[in-house]
Amino acid sequence: MPWKLRQMVLISMLFLAAMATAQSANSRNSDADDDHPARMAVNRPAVTPEPKQADPMALSPSFAWAGVQAAITMRTMQSKLRFAIEHGYPLHERWIMHDREQAEDALQLAALSASTEADRAALQQLAKQHDNLQQWSDWAFEAYRTLRLGEYYVSPSALGDDELFQKITACSQFLIPMLASGQLAEDTSCR
Repeated sequence: MPWKLRQMVLISMLFLAAMATAQSANSRNSDADDDHPARMAVNRPAVTPEPKQADPMALSPSFAWAGVQAAITMRTMQSKLRFAIEHGYPLHERWIMHDREQAEDALQLAALSASTEADRAALQQLAKQHDNLQQWSDWAFEAYRTLRLGEYYVSPSALGDDELFQKITACSQFLIPMLASGQLAEDTSCR
């Protein structure tokens, strides 16, 4: 089953489980009232709570979840590339393209989930991370194809000296905790 379809099925199942739990709780509450006829219902005016000021830096829960998934997918792609290079394994276009498609799907899901200004600002950081990762993976595959990636295979510090790779790593280390916290923040590595 494709990754995106599995994700949609999982979300649907979680939604249905939540609905079933809520219906079960409602039916138990109404059954409990029937068991105690001595109880009297008292109607009182509803108290409307004062509306809270929305936090402009708060991410919507659905976007935060989708954003974390997108950031993790991108980090996984980067980790696979790093592992292959560090261990001298060949880069294969098929698995690179597969990982890129997964990252694009995850980013699109996050974009569909964005509903607030904070979400859209965080989405821009995710999109920049995606662009940088695409640019770096394009370069790495082309360098591998033309035999220019040899210095990365023999030098233990080549990835550490690669500015774009280090920028992608720093942004990944920033994005995932930021999205998981549900609060928008910015970092220069994600620009």
